[in-house]
Amino acid sequence: MENEYVIEMLNITKEFPGIKANDNITLQLRKGEIHALLGENGAGKSTLMSILFGLYQPTSGTIKKNGQVVQINTPNDANDLNIGMVHQHFKLVECFSVLDNIILGVEPSKGLFLEKDGARKKVLELSERYGHKVEPDALISDITVGMQQRVEILKMLYRDNEVLIFDEPTAVLTPQEIEELMKIMKNLAHEGKSILFITHKLNEIMEVADRCTILRKGKYIGTVDIADTTKEELSKMMVGRNVSFTVDKDEKEPGDTVLEVSHLTVASRSHENNAVRDVSFQVRRGEIVCIAGIDGNGQTELVQGLTAGDTVLFLLSGGGSALFEQPLVSGAELQEITSQLLASGADIVEMNTIRKRLSGVKGGRFAQRCAPAQVFSIVLSDILGDPLDMIASGPAVPDTSTCAQALAVAEKYHLALSAQARALLAQETPKTLDNVTTRITGSVRELCRAAASACRNLGYEPVLLTDQLCCEAREAGSFLGSIVRTQAGQGKKLAYIAGGETIVHLTGKGLGGRNQELALAAAPAIAGLNAAVFSVGSDGTDGPTDAAGGYVDGDTLAALEAGGWSGYVALQNNDSYHALKAVDGLIITGATGTNVNDVAVTLIGEKHRL
Repeated sequence: MENEYVIEMLNITKEFPGIKANDNITLQLRKGEIHALLGENGAGKSTLMSILFGLYQPTSGTIKKNGQVVQINTPNDANDLNIGMVHQHFKLVECFSVLDNIILGVEPSKGLFLEKDGARKKVLELSERYGHKVEPDALISDITVGMQQRVEILKMLYRDNEVLIFDEPTAVLTPQEIEELMKIMKNLAHEGKSILFITHKLNEIMEVADRCTILRKGKYIGTVDIADTTKEELSKMMVGRNVSFTVDKDEKEPGDTVLEVSHLTVASRSHENNAVRDVSFQVRRGEIVCIAGIDGNGQTELVQGLTAGDTVLFLLSGGGSALFEQPLVSGAELQEITSQLLASGADIVEMNTIRKRLSGVKGGRFAQRCAPAQVFSIVLSDILGDPLDMIASGPAVPDTSTCAQALAVAEKYHLALSAQARALLAQETPKTLDNVTTRITGSVRELCRAAASACRNLGYEPVLLTDQLCCEAREAGSFLGSIVRTQAGQGKKLAYIAGGETIVHLTGKGLGGRNQELALAAAPAIAGLNAAVFSVGSDGTDGPTDAAGGYVDGDTLAALEAGGWSGYVALQNNDSYHALKAVDGLIITGATGTNVNDVAVTLIGEKHRL
């Protein structure tokens, strides 16, 4: 008998340090249905779907596909199981074409060369079949946000994915684009695709979903048939209380005009064009005027253009955390709590979560105290991908940590706290700050420029992919390897550069080494090709060795196998250091004594094969 469910996530639990993001959640997706996943921000929706797509590993629980238990360790595993995901923040390479982005990682070849004609034909057929009109040769940087989402959907369809995950897909779309997306989802379900739809917008669920699973604070609340429920019932399950969808108020007659704006133009802080152009409106006494628009269309700049006041210039360095402080407990107690955290092995995120709440200036409170003045914050950090609220505990940015997380950290490490300190942990930090503009700069950008210059001197054409790399090392390596397979054989010497910071999830007993893991993860994709991938960092004093880099080329995989090494096993055991050492793939940098930053370079030769 055929199984009713194409996907079953059974009793899934996912724990991060100090927080349980998913707590014994069960979700079952039927074939051909649109299944909504509803919950407030922070309810655990994206975490659960990231587990299904292989970005996270569950702490406990079972995943089944068509009734069979499966292991999904990476996004590649998910794709092999015909599971695809459109992330809320699109995963596209802006300097690549639409076609190159769609086939990235699954590039078709004919003999020794890429076969793009067949790929182009398939993309155009899918585009026509599902109503996703795209221009294959257009650059991602030149197309609209709505069109970029179409590219993400076509990436899934090109891979013949039958389970499609949409993570908050309407967050960046116009009303017209949202209406078009709803039609696309219905058509996909009609074609037999099974869709998981993450959202907290009730109208969209009522319009397009067949069933809905509700999460609240990381826990499973229930699953309902949309035909048998209402928005009121869904909202109550989502927030745990009754929610009124009507506002009872008397009709008001607005008074005299109190604000009149005529032909206002405001320059953009991020590009050469004006953010606001020739806008006029009036505000009358006693009325509420709404300024609406999709994010990035000038609403913030419009308000800034109307507000007069002081400007605070704030220069912040990550190393200045201890110097910029106004403790809300005694200095001695703050030092004692910090010592307890260090002795217990707490990580930097856990320490910041506690210290922000014991400070009068950290966790966004400095900017909050400066209001209504505008704060212009310049952050000096070696790692441009770092979360801003982590650098020096984020005095001038909204805080993403919560009181619940702070109290969980205190309980986890059995911190000895005064009554005053415990009360402070229960006081929330600012989650929104409307008076702050932040710019971040750091030495990794200079590293990328230096790498580009060196590649140019060697005859390679450099392409900067990003100087804000912030992801898991294996994911970055796999991505760079896919770029090699896409771009090899063009008859040009190319160098693709990515700078920032990657991380390693320590699941094995090896030496770790994110730069070695990045390089080794690229080895399978470039095997036999005239290409190389290397990654180096400037943090030689931080680890147990003075090797802060890794190198692989088209011969590395064969050399590893000849020496009895499995690249996959080495990655699983976090033992890339010894694997690359066995094939002379370590880059010995010595102790540099600087903060952490990395640069990864992918070199592609003129000839396709070695």
